[in-house]
Amino acid sequence: RFELEGKGRFYGPVTWLENKGRCGVGKYLHCCHPEDERLPPECTPVKTTFARHVAVANIKAQSSAAPLNSSAVSFTFLEFHWPDSGLGRLGEPYTFLDMLPRIVPRALPMQRALVTILLRDPATFYPSLQLHQFPAMRSTRRASNLTACDYVGFVAVFPNMQSWRLTATQWVQPPLEALSHDRIFGAASRLLVYFDIVGVTEQLEQWLALLCIRAGITVCPAIEHLNDQRRSRAGLHSTRHCPLPDIDAVRAAVDVHAVADLRLHTLARQRLRSDWHATSTTHGFRFSPKRVRSDTFVPMPR
Repeated sequence: RFELEGKGRFYGPVTWLENKGRCGVGKYLHCCHPEDERLPPECTPVKTTFARHVAVANIKAQSSAAPLNSSAVSFTFLEFHWPDSGLGRLGEPYTFLDMLPRIVPRALPMQRALVTILLRDPATFYPSLQLHQFPAMRSTRRASNLTACDYVGFVAVFPNMQSWRLTATQWVQPPLEALSHDRIFGAASRLLVYFDIVGVTEQLEQWLALLCIRAGITVCPAIEHLNDQRRSRAGLHSTRHCPLPDIDAVRAAVDVHAVADLRLHTLARQRLRSDWHATSTTHGFRFSPKRVRSDTFVPMPR
């Protein structure tokens, strides 16, 4: 929306977006060079990671070009997603952990910089990830014996997935005996300190409202649920034939294999609650988020 209106630029994976803007047109995980004003397909494509790097460098160099309260200040949105945020041909050398120190507010003192993250209840996160990306996940050696609809086995093979993805640059995490729940939670919870806003997908509307307030976005767009029941593509390991998961069985597996993720999700909910309370007190209004039962499987964006 902001790109269509000429108010901002977005750099990140956009394979699921109807309007792809300047990214993902013609070449996966590539964007138009930030200094190239032409639109796809005429613009010069560069890797998404490099585009984000250039965009941040330009923001820092031009930080005094306009006052913070000027309507001329545009928005730059950076999304870090896998596999373009970690080690590998699609992510290096500008991984998420490498870029994080460059985008925190103190690194851009003349800009209104916000770093935010969404975490999800592991009991719904795991089935959603499996249904959407099982063929890619199965390509790792450890998951090679998994079947497409083995929800419980999927949790066991990829313990504490969200905590690991937040703190590591490697694709596959080590087994629990090599990286305990306490250790990975400690690392992930320390990293959350660097985020200005921490949200959970079960309260997506409240997170977005808080983000808009803090970012100075006067018209906060409504959230549309667009990827309901999204499954992997057809093929040998497709999840299109899989039944919906037994949420009780998945939750039991999470209680064994994803304790750190559970604790991190609880911490995120607490952060969102306290940050919203402080913001609503300052601005003098209340917010009543639409609630999604945590024991109901609802595929949503990760």
